[in-house]
Amino acid sequence: MKLGGRSVWQVLGFYLAGAWVLLQVIDVLADNTGLPPRVFTLALAILAVGFPIALITAVVQRSERDSGDADKAAKVGDRGSGGSARAVFTWKNLALGALLASALWGVVAIVLMARSGDASAKLEERARLENQIQSLVDQRMWDSAWVVAREAGVEIQGYHSDSVVASMVSSFSRVTQVRTDPPGAAVYVNSYAADGQWDLIGTTPLDSARIPRGVTRLRLELDGYTPLEFGTFLWVRSDSTYRLVPEPADSADMVWVPGGDDPILSPGLEHVEPPALGGFWIDRLEVTNREFKRFVETGGYDDPAVWTEPFEKDGRTLAFDEAIALFTDRTGRRGPATWEAGDYPDGEGEYPVTGLSWYEAAAYANWAGKRLPTVFHWNRAAGTLLSSHVVPHSNFSGDGPSPAGEYDGVGPYGTLDMGGNAREWCWNEGIGGRFILGGGWNDATYMFNDAFEQPAWDRSVTNGLRLAVYGEEDFRVAGIPIIQPLRDFLSEEPVSDETYRVFLGMYAYDPAPLNATIEARDTTPEDWVRERISFDAAYGGERMLAHLFIPKNARPPYQAVVYYPGSNAIYQDSHTWWVGGFLVKDGRAVIVPVFDGIYERRDDLDTDMPNETVAYRDRVIRWYQDLARSIDYLESREDIDAEKLAYFGHSWGGRMGVLMTTVEPRFDAAVFYVAGLKFQRALPEADPFNFVTRLTIPVLMLNGRHDMFFPLETSQKPMFQLLGTPDEHKRHVVAEGGHDVPRALLIRETLDWLDRYLGPVER
Repeated sequence: MKLGGRSVWQVLGFYLAGAWVLLQVIDVLADNTGLPPRVFTLALAILAVGFPIALITAVVQRSERDSGDADKAAKVGDRGSGGSARAVFTWKNLALGALLASALWGVVAIVLMARSGDASAKLEERARLENQIQSLVDQRMWDSAWVVAREAGVEIQGYHSDSVVASMVSSFSRVTQVRTDPPGAAVYVNSYAADGQWDLIGTTPLDSARIPRGVTRLRLELDGYTPLEFGTFLWVRSDSTYRLVPEPADSADMVWVPGGDDPILSPGLEHVEPPALGGFWIDRLEVTNREFKRFVETGGYDDPAVWTEPFEKDGRTLAFDEAIALFTDRTGRRGPATWEAGDYPDGEGEYPVTGLSWYEAAAYANWAGKRLPTVFHWNRAAGTLLSSHVVPHSNFSGDGPSPAGEYDGVGPYGTLDMGGNAREWCWNEGIGGRFILGGGWNDATYMFNDAFEQPAWDRSVTNGLRLAVYGEEDFRVAGIPIIQPLRDFLSEEPVSDETYRVFLGMYAYDPAPLNATIEARDTTPEDWVRERISFDAAYGGERMLAHLFIPKNARPPYQAVVYYPGSNAIYQDSHTWWVGGFLVKDGRAVIVPVFDGIYERRDDLDTDMPNETVAYRDRVIRWYQDLARSIDYLESREDIDAEKLAYFGHSWGGRMGVLMTTVEPRFDAAVFYVAGLKFQRALPEADPFNFVTRLTIPVLMLNGRHDMFFPLETSQKPMFQLLGTPDEHKRHVVAEGGHDVPRALLIRETLDWLDRYLGPVER
């Protein structure tokens, strides 16, 4: 189609050139002022609409000039819409339209820019919040992450599973159940230290309340009932009902502990089979001087009816009068050893009564119509798994006792002072006296976890008591004598070199083809390739398995780490959770042998506890041979540098690592994470104690100060001191915590250690 004269092309050329210049200017502004992309798109749309309008205007105006005859033009106008078109499509109207379009663009640009700024700010704030929370989660500071999210307005209790915050909330919180008797109690959550705001999370019964991961503190409040605070975390059962106590002043200050068969976690007693306990009541606080004074004033020391146990001393039985004469205070009056003139020190009525023998504690329990707790009742109520939190909030000050309940180290059912302040007599007899648990104000902090005995006549200044109420059947099955293995590792002598060489022969196996097969290969994880491998075991014609993790961010041949898991592997059907993922992310290959009795090779093995049986000894030998065959497999692969080999043992794996890395000569370094020596004995050829002094490779030990399985003074330190490794090549890192260390510390120390003794990873 022919448009007419040159002026039309000139107009269109000017339009397109001007449009191009305008778009360039807007593009520069967008890059330098934060204009959103939609502003550029809007300008492009307006120019696109303006282009045909400018084209029509140019054609119409050119036609008018070319006519040269007004009458002819009028006739043309009379014949159709040409007159009205010339009236609309004028240069004036085009300029006015351009001006209005520019104004519209400016208004819309300002609005979009404002909205974009708000959205950008929100996105930046969300990213900052997510990064802050992720940092806290990585440090296992879940309660702090909870506080940050709550203060940022994140909906924690009612978020939708498909919402943006879903993964963020689940990273620092978990679902729990809270039920009370009676129901209707308000449930509040706080950090264990109770140093933040109490958040109301609902009213009981709650079936899916969210609380911070890790250890946290809950508070239950119901009109007419005493408020109940307690500590809780994942390993403490939360599917039972919490009983609330009416508020009248004369009601007993006790808390309800639901029944169960929790294992004894006190080092040295893990071998004891726990009885199934019924629910019971236990004093929230230790018995105070004021309460014990009533026993003295009502003639408790003179009433044979409450002294029901025979007075056994130095191989003979004492008569009542002879025995009672021994229970005097500092001035020779009847009463605890810490009293004077038959009374407690001024101002110490609410302090725990101390200076008591077991006989006095048992008599007071009879007088009060209650019982001394058995070791099993005490263990269940104390919640020693919370030791990393309870201990720092308990009185181990060394400066003397404090009023009962002054420290806020609360247990899983609401008890206070079960750690520190006063030791607490229990009913059970041991081999050296009666058990007295929890430690006192002048004891080491690990005493909260240790199973400790004292002669029943001992009246030390920290010996106190706490009472419980439970049935006769529980007393029969839980009040039994308990034999505790006692070991002082630093005074024991390992076997001779000649005997040790015999032991090594028991672990040897004949070399044989591996006949290895890669059964599965998963390449989807971001950081590694995972292979499931089978090969011939060293015994019984069996096939064993291993999981090999190959890094994606390093160059072969890869340094390698053999990972020995914690005892959780005994109870899992496959390898899932582990702490060793960071080893692969750092660029090292990690192999996880499926040892005899764990993961896919589970059988009747139900504990990692040592014992003095041939069956256990043979199992240990198979575990070593599984480890050695896994190294044989690593040596068969060209992409693995088996000359740079380390051992990483977690808990059970750390304890067994002493034996494994001594018998196996191919390791260059070892990391023992939250490990120590076990008090239970095995046959000498399977007891790590006989191997520890012969271990000479570099060793890093990482432990928590309040580890409930491996106490610092009696388990961790002896293991470290006995290591045959030269001092300059062994390191013991003790962090605040229980059976773990902060993850950042674990990763930093471990990777630094491996870099030092294996060399940096090749990228």
